[in-house]
Amino acid sequence: FRIHCLNRTIEVITEEESPGSPPINIKVGAISSRSISVTWDPPNQEQQHGVIRGYYIGYKIFGTSSQYVYKTLEIRDGNREEVVLNGLKQFTQYSIVVQAFNTKGAGPASEELKIQTLEMDAPTSPQIQVTSSSGSSIHLAWDPIADDDNPIDGYIIFQRQDSSTEWKEIRIVGQQAFYTAADLKCGTRYQFYLVAFNRIGRGEPSDVVTVKTDG
Repeated sequence: FRIHCLNRTIEVITEEESPGSPPINIKVGAISSRSISVTWDPPNQEQQHGVIRGYYIGYKIFGTSSQYVYKTLEIRDGNREEVVLNGLKQFTQYSIVVQAFNTKGAGPASEELKIQTLEMDAPTSPQIQVTSSSGSSIHLAWDPIADDDNPIDGYIIFQRQDSSTEWKEIRIVGQQAFYTAADLKCGTRYQFYLVAFNRIGRGEPSDVVTVKTDG
């Protein structure tokens, strides 16, 4: 601020203090059975009391007397106010708090937010294989991946002619591990890939395989 004294203006810069309030608009979300995302906005400008240098994100299992474990996010050019907490326990509730800090120290922690990791993850998609082909059909198969924690409810086969830009989706519910693409053009190249799914969502796609019908 400025002090006006007779014909002179004296500019006074107050000493920096630690932030006076916590970050705002904090949002938490479960992104997997072992990961949580946390986003927020900086404290209100008048409560920053200097340049915000970073944030402490604290987490612990909800309802326990254990101390918070803190992850530090330092502010750099291009940084967003966002972190992902990994290595958490599956299907477990966590308490989350966020604090801003500057060169004078940390401000107050935000109110505790509660979030639960997912019960399971989307399944791993097996690699697809071509077992045989004819002039009008291609036979595909795959080896289901056994994972009791992330069971597979079914598969989606993606199919297209090599020259096409549009994929056709064929949904297979259950544990069937083969598929026959029929009514194809002879002497034509086709592409296929597979995605496993469960009630959480779709897994990562398998590699694309390209095969030509006979003729």
